[in-house]
Amino acid sequence: MGWGRTLLLGDIGTQLNVNDVERDLDQVKQYLQNEQAEHQTEVAAINSLIKENQDLKLYIATLIRLLVSKNVLSQAELGRLVNLLDPS
Repeated sequence: MGWGRTLLLGDIGTQLNVNDVERDLDQVKQYLQNEQAEHQTEVAAINSLIKENQDLKLYIATLIRLLVSKNVLSQAELGRLVNLLDPS
């Protein structure tokens, strides 16, 4: 309706068209800001999971060393367990 408004209303129509474009631009800016905020939230969640995963690996390694040092788990049993879980 932009050109029709300009034709019928002259300068007023042109100003209305400009206002429409500004409003559309503001909507696009808001959309992009929301997308970026969502992306940052996802990045923060992934980083948190990476840290948690690293901590869990540390805890498991410490627990295994403790079990081996107390002779609750032998090196042979540990080797079989590792081969069972990760055959490569």
